[in-house]
Amino acid sequence: MADIDYWKNQAASLLKHKIDSQLNTNKAKNIIFFLGDGMSVTTVTAARIYKGQLKNKSGEEEKLKMETFPHAGLSKVTLFD
Repeated sequence: MADIDYWKNQAASLLKHKIDSQLNTNKAKNIIFFLGDGMSVTTVTAARIYKGQLKNKSGEEEKLKMETFPHAGLSKVTLFD
């Protein structure tokens, strides 16, 4: 059985390969920023299921357009008194 360094090196190598193969060095002219305010993971899941159910399916096999974007990010805001 391989030790932990083997698996760390495997993961680092795969990550470097993915980053290098997807790196775009072109300068962006314009940016389109979609902000789904209130779109938590559960809200998106519910919307996906509902979309599928409208097509008389179970819903879980559906995808929303926003789920096909190549990159996405999640954030959480905590308010302090």
